Amino acid sequence: VAEASLLSAVLTPKEEAEYGGRFLEGYERVRCLGKGGCAVVWLARSRGTREPVAIKQVLKGSTAKASADVESARREISVGQFLFHNGEPRKALESEFRGIRHVARMIDSRETARDLWIVFEMAGVSLTKLLFNIKGEFWNGQRTYRVVHGRLLEVFKRNLRSLKSFLRKMMEALHLLSTHGLVHSDLKPDNILVKNQQQQQQLHHQADGGGDEEDIKLIDFGSCYRFDSPEGIGMATPEYMPPEALEVLSLSVGGGRGA
Repeated sequence: VAEASLLSAVLTPKEEAEYGGRFLEGYERVRCLGKGGCAVVWLARSRGTREPVAIKQVLKGSTAKASADVESARREISVGQFLFHNGEPRKALESEFRGIRHVARMIDSRETARDLWIVFEMAGVSLTKLLFNIKGEFWNGQRTYRVVHGRLLEVFKRNLRSLKSFLRKMMEALHLLSTHGLVHSDLKPDNILVKNQQQQQQLHHQADGGGDEEDIKLIDFGSCYRFDSPEGIGMATPEYMPPEALEVLSLSVGGGRGA
């Protein structure tokens, strides 16, 4: 699969009606990068610097779901403001924690009448898409699934040094968060982006119309909470949530807190 196709998503007509027809001032929309249950992410370029960026668009509204989506976006903005200032790592953190370079930089955030917008650096392709691809097939009249190993998985299998480098960068990012009492709470392959120099050049080409040192970036802090404030825990992907967080949520739903 070409890496360019890994960076594309298609909106349904309903989604185009909901998210289209407007965009964040100061940026040009290029195309849709991805969509989730609460937001759409666009590849865009800054009108001033021409740099490619990823812009998350979160719809506002009066429904319970819209309120939860906005709350999640505000939580992500709060974490971004703690770690970054004017699109750059805060000096005090950058000098002490190498891990801040492995968190996707938040460049800007704005609120308009219909949306919350969060602007991030263009940070790469999700780890999920680089490790494997699951393809559904029919064999003897039955649905079967074939797992195709991706480029990065093959690299890790052949080169233990690359795998160690990847794990070290992950630990550096987690050290930054844990030292400041932050729990990501939705740490999964989809929320780890990988980029190498070749991909970076390709992204500049795509935004302008026109030997690979891997880097990683953590994204999606919408479920993040402070370790000393468990009441701030929100539901994320259950399979990837910390067991302690699931326990707090089960006790909350159950109407009380056990010993």
